[in-house]
Amino acid sequence: MKVKLRESPLGSRVLAVQEEGTLLFDGRVPVAIFGISTFASILQATYQIHGEAASTSLYMFGFEMGKSFAKQFVEENYSVEEALSVLSDIDAMAGWGRYRVVELDHENKRAVIVMRNSFIADALKPSEKPVCDLLRGYFAGILSFLWKIDVRCEEIKCLARGDGECRFEIHP
Repeated sequence: MKVKLRESPLGSRVLAVQEEGTLLFDGRVPVAIFGISTFASILQATYQIHGEAASTSLYMFGFEMGKSFAKQFVEENYSVEEALSVLSDIDAMAGWGRYRVVELDHENKRAVIVMRNSFIADALKPSEKPVCDLLRGYFAGILSFLWKIDVRCEEIKCLARGDGECRFEIHP
C-alpha cells in the first residue's frame, strides 16, 4: 500500500519549519532526508577511504544511533517489544525497509531480526559479503540500551549478497 507522507503516521510526526530550513521529528528531534543514491555514495566513499575499518565505524555510528532512539521510547515507558515495534514502523515509513523480530529472549539477551528491502543492501548490491554494518550497530544499540547490557549483532544473511532477506543475530 502506498501512502502520501503527509497522510502517514510518520508524516504527522514530522514538522517542517520552512523559514529555518529544518525538519523536526516529534517537534524536538532534528532530522534530514537523503536519497538512497546519495547515501550509497557516502557509504561507498567511506569504504574506499577507510577499507575494512569502515565496517567498524559504521557499526559504532549505528550503535550510538540505536541507543539514542531507544532512549526516547524508554522515557515514554514502552516495553522492549513495544519499543521495537514502534521503531520498526517508524523506520519502515522512513524508507529503511521492513524488519521484524522473529526471536526475542530477554533472559539470555538474544534476538533475531529479519529485514526486507534494506536500504543499505539495496544501495550497495551486489556484494560478496553482508553490508548492513550501520543496521547491525543500530539493532545492537537499541537492545543494549533496552536490556542494559552490551550485546553484539552479526548479519548472517544479506540481500546485497543475494540472500532472500537480511538476517541479524543479536547476543552478548
